[in-house]
Amino acid sequence: LFLEHDAANELCTVHHTEKGVRLKQTHKFTDIFN
Repeated sequence: LFLEHDAANELCTVHHTEKGVRLKQTHKFTDIFN
């Protein structure tokens, strides 16, 4: 997911748990697309 308005966490991955969708990891844009 792209988090346009979050300066600290630009991208994140999520995963499905028993309680629903939860945050898995956060990344900087340059870590993924550089």
